[in-house]
Amino acid sequence: MKSKHLMVSSIILLTITTLAYSHNMGWIAPDNVKAIKNPIQADTTSIERGAKTYKEKCVICHGEKGDGKGVVGANLTVKPSNFTDKEMMDEMTDGEIFWKISTGKGPMPSWKDKLKESEIWDLVNHIRKFSVPEKK
Repeated sequence: MKSKHLMVSSIILLTITTLAYSHNMGWIAPDNVKAIKNPIQADTTSIERGAKTYKEKCVICHGEKGDGKGVVGANLTVKPSNFTDKEMMDEMTDGEIFWKISTGKGPMPSWKDKLKESEIWDLVNHIRKFSVPEKK
């Protein structure tokens, strides 16, 4: 009986570790989405709409500052993306960000059936602001 519990525990631990490792090894968008351009201009209106959606849907995991330290996100094994990481954000195209929000992965839910495409593009515009240094 002990060996059965040990086996089940080992399988669970291996599964959790594999999921966490695969998420951290990269969440790579398909090549065809990388070239997709945001059809919504990143103006004040779009960014404000994105901020509203972010506060309603994303802040709980990604945090108010976009640093991945939201109330729920801080307790997840697989940490939410840190949008303040300029290098990471500079490497991702708008199409990739849109795809990741739309499809989800692991603890990150898919939003494609819950948000309109325009709302996701507004989110992309808002999220990009986290990695831009504030002007003094």
